[in-house]
Amino acid sequence: MDKEFYVEGLMDLTPYRLVRGELDERWDRFAATSPQGSIFSRTAFLSALDEHLALWYCLKNEETVGAVVLHESADGRHGLRPPGVIYNGIMFAEPRAQQGPAQVLSEQFRIISAMVRDLTKTYKRLDLFCAPGFTDIRPFLWHNYAGDGLHFSTQVRYTSLLDIHDANAPLGANPVYERANKSRRQEIRYAIKHGVEVDDSLDIDRFENLYRKTFERQNQVVDEPDLARLSALIQSLANADMARMFVARLADGTVGNIAVFGIDGARAYYLYGANAAEGRDNHGGTYVLWRAFQMLNEAGVNEVDLEGVNSPKRGYFKLSFGGALCPYYNLTYPATS
Repeated sequence: MDKEFYVEGLMDLTPYRLVRGELDERWDRFAATSPQGSIFSRTAFLSALDEHLALWYCLKNEETVGAVVLHESADGRHGLRPPGVIYNGIMFAEPRAQQGPAQVLSEQFRIISAMVRDLTKTYKRLDLFCAPGFTDIRPFLWHNYAGDGLHFSTQVRYTSLLDIHDANAPLGANPVYERANKSRRQEIRYAIKHGVEVDDSLDIDRFENLYRKTFERQNQVVDEPDLARLSALIQSLANADMARMFVARLADGTVGNIAVFGIDGARAYYLYGANAAEGRDNHGGTYVLWRAFQMLNEAGVNEVDLEGVNSPKRGYFKLSFGGALCPYYNLTYPATS
């Protein structure tokens, strides 16, 4: 093992090496079966956003045991989080049935250690956002342990994971409804009383128009190239049957709110929202998500990642639906402080 990693002779990492991958069926199969895989690591998502991807597999001898996706700078010196991606951190292969918990933990530690060793040799800068549930960051913390070399910095981020089992039960006996706070429950009741309706329909032009209105209400001008990329992403996910768009309409038929969710085999992810100025006080912002939870659950989805609660107002709103607060790690190399 390399002396500069952290402790010479602690473990043998010689069977492990990194090789470049391609955005293809092999990559999708790995991401779909990895416990750390998410919609942000799938071909339908990545291919629509970034032309400068660096996909890396970690091999143990000839067995694929890990993977990571990065945005690679033009000069090849920086490996960063791809634009629009929330989680780009290390993914592990699904543990083998015969492996016990201690074996799984030890093997994953070696995979992380090998990836830290090789990625820091390949790139001058690294930026990784690990998925919730990726808990062992010791190899990052111990890089150049007790040495004079560069180190990683660690920032804790948060998202909310919402269990939507039984979201379609009657309100009086609905565990998802009961976990929401008083304000959310009130908004749901008011929306029902005032005739707000939500349908599941993909209309990207309507989403673009409402997205512009959202920016206009904040006295901002939408970046049209960014909006075009966002629309292309939604279409790419929809083509792969991995996106659903929910549209809230007032009693008079006016569209007030739109919510876009991505879906993989594990859960749904709240990706984007837009609302009209006239719809801000019509309870549609809450109700479009509530009905989305119900319709997603009808389709077999049991968990929603509300995708970030890292600012005060956004965090309060998303957590008010009663989901679990889940930390995840942003690991940056070299440390900036």
